[in-house]
Amino acid sequence: MNFNRLIHEQDRAHYTRALRRRALPSWLAFQLKKLASVYLPAMRKCRNRKSPAKIVWEVVLLWVKHRCLPIHYFHYGLYRVSVLTSDLDNYVPETRFYYHILPRLNRYHILLDDKIIAEEIQRAYGILMPATIALRRFGRWLDAEHRPLTGLSQFQSALRPYGAQGIVVKPAVLSSGGESIRVVRGDEQGRWIDQDGEVDLTALYAEPAPDLIIQQRERNGGSVAEMGGTVLECFRVLTLVTEYSPEVLYITLKLAGADAVVDNGHAGGIYVSVDRETGWLGRIGYDERGDEYSHHPVTGIEFSTKRIVEIRDIVACAEQAADAFRYMPIVGWDIALTDRGPLVIEGNSSPGLALMQRPHHGLPLLVERLRALKLS
Repeated sequence: MNFNRLIHEQDRAHYTRALRRRALPSWLAFQLKKLASVYLPAMRKCRNRKSPAKIVWEVVLLWVKHRCLPIHYFHYGLYRVSVLTSDLDNYVPETRFYYHILPRLNRYHILLDDKIIAEEIQRAYGILMPATIALRRFGRWLDAEHRPLTGLSQFQSALRPYGAQGIVVKPAVLSSGGESIRVVRGDEQGRWIDQDGEVDLTALYAEPAPDLIIQQRERNGGSVAEMGGTVLECFRVLTLVTEYSPEVLYITLKLAGADAVVDNGHAGGIYVSVDRETGWLGRIGYDERGDEYSHHPVTGIEFSTKRIVEIRDIVACAEQAADAFRYMPIVGWDIALTDRGPLVIEGNSSPGLALMQRPHHGLPLLVERLRALKLS
């Protein structure tokens, strides 16, 4: 028996079947908790919801169709009178997406889940991204060219030129929802400051923490800068790679909430749809609770009056990134629009279904593509 083939098959079976079965109970517990604490209270407050009999009938229909609890029915407010029964097929249940579809498609998720590996691939393909300053791999600090930084003084020297612009320190692996990301800048006294106060570079250099990557802080440019936000606000671009070519399916602009340091929804961010052809923003943005906003939460700009004129450049950037990661058919790319043009901040092997489905009112194009792949 071919031992390497056996190991490969075992790894594949672990990811596509065993790991799903082990994680599913905690996922369902999380979903049921959200159902009880957020989704059902929101439904009770809704004045234009369908009759109880119609709601029960549609829930049963979705349960039979998808063979999972249709919690997405309540998550996305599909009980509203304005949502036709025929529109329900435009929404993908999270449980089916994350535990049936993604494991079959994104088998090589480590290519994106490990930010250091992803950075090397992006650099090899010439994809524009924030400058990497330093990284920690297996307890060793390296510079941007992966050469050892042999002491604290070298580490400090590598960071010092970026004090005015600022740096972003983030985990290289197991990072989600903006968790543990630190935006650090230098002040006039030579100190390094983040959202929690002064940063001790000596402690950062010496602490036995997981792999890290440090990159130059970027700032909003172009049409996004005109909206006035001070936090880097990215576009989440959903791409699908088939046997033909990469395709941009949907684009959502992520806007930071007040007092946030990242644009993620877990930190109070808001999601607004972007037309992938014209660049016009949607009329309404949504936060994680489903609350609606017609204006930027910090600057007050009305969404429906704003157009991203650089939309073609953003689409081209996402297509280039998707083409470099063809072993990852479905990716949610975080792309920032800066004065240098669009930059790939990172790719997400789990592309964030909620921040796409809610502002776009379903994902019929994704459903159509998955049906063609016999995965819907």
